[in-house]
Amino acid sequence: MKKPIAIIVSFNNFKTLKPLLTSLKTQGLKAIVIDNASTDGSVEFGTIRNKTNLGFSRAVNQGVKLALTQGCKQILLLNPDIKVKKGFLKPLSASLNQAGAGIAGPILKHAGGYDHGGWVNWFLGRTNHFNYSRISFKWPKQRQFVSGACMLIAAEVFKSIGYLDEQFWLYFEDVDLCLRAKKAGFKTLVVPQSLVNHQIGAKTKSRLWQHWQGNWRFIVKHQPLIYKPFGLVYLLALAVKIVLTRINDD
Repeated sequence: MKKPIAIIVSFNNFKTLKPLLTSLKTQGLKAIVIDNASTDGSVEFGTIRNKTNLGFSRAVNQGVKLALTQGCKQILLLNPDIKVKKGFLKPLSASLNQAGAGIAGPILKHAGGYDHGGWVNWFLGRTNHFNYSRISFKWPKQRQFVSGACMLIAAEVFKSIGYLDEQFWLYFEDVDLCLRAKKAGFKTLVVPQSLVNHQIGAKTKSRLWQHWQGNWRFIVKHQPLIYKPFGLVYLLALAVKIVLTRINDD
């Protein structure tokens, strides 16, 4: 079977992108880099070079479509700030051989501990991650979603449910994909035998709004009708908080 192809969306990620690509190359992995109009020199790594920032989901879809035309059976989504070690991919790929498995993610090591995948608070329409101080189990576990920072996806998932929803500019597109895959009968697994490092940056003001917009889209699309009022009220309160914070900062 052909090795998975990595899809990486870059927007001014020169410092972290270059070592990631080097690491992937030493492991014999091909990468498709979609550059969203970077201005820091990282555009030179772009397989696809967009003239404007098209958003994360749309850029990912550009890469996925190209990978599928090359007969790829598994597609690896990677953030440019991920650090991978030799052998990280094998357990993920093997886990997709389990009956019904369509998406697999590693344990993500970050400054606050270890991310073991996530779950949805349907009452508020919010997402939560299982964060622990250590890796707490030995075998793959099913989750409602895993982080799109590092996610291995069977090509059959895209062929069955389509691509990332481009209405999600940035944030919640990974959760949306996992939930849609589940409805189509695919399992999402977190795989403890695979560990990668993720440098989580601080959310800027613009990213706070992008996160808010992604959450809004998620609530409208997925939250059960009976809970929607609670989710929308919560989001309204969050919007007020963001506005007040911006006013105080200014």
